[in-house]
Amino acid sequence: MGQDSVSGSPNGAPVTSQLMLEFCARHNIVPQTEHLPIAKVNDAIQHLLDGKARYRIVLDIPQPQNRIMDETILNREPLHRISLR
Repeated sequence: MGQDSVSGSPNGAPVTSQLMLEFCARHNIVPQTEHLPIAKVNDAIQHLLDGKARYRIVLDIPQPQNRIMDETILNREPLHRISLR
């Protein structure tokens, strides 16, 4: 039982967001993020509170090995991500 979140944007209709995401995918535009392991959550929060976070901070959480979908097929480590603003 994890706590996942879904974020939205008040900046327009869903179709506008979809067009923006498609544009980003076509032009290889990706977000700039700082990744830290969940074990460093206190460091991440302090980094944020000190105003030192240059980009969005993402906490990487390793997933248990009994995943329904084998994420090794996707050629990446199985992770949950928590985003701090």
